[in-house]
Amino acid sequence: MRKVIQYEVNGETIKSLVGAGLGVSITCDAYLGVHYAGVTYREARDGNGPWRLGYTAHWAKENTNPALPSFLKLLRERYPGLPEAE
Repeated sequence: MRKVIQYEVNGETIKSLVGAGLGVSITCDAYLGVHYAGVTYREARDGNGPWRLGYTAHWAKENTNPALPSFLKLLRERYPGLPEAE
């Protein structure tokens, strides 16, 4: 029987747990250049080739965080097919 454990911690802690032999983790491409002792990165694949995990972003209309417009601009530049915000 397999046991699934969810940890409420940051990415660095998760990589350290994986490196210590305490499981596996799904991570984003941003970590691919980062070395953690005992951690080996593998591409997730299914019968059709590389497997991708989609992301969804949500925000409150009243969000006044000044970083939000820049973040949305970055997303639209990287993913031109994204729908415009309502």
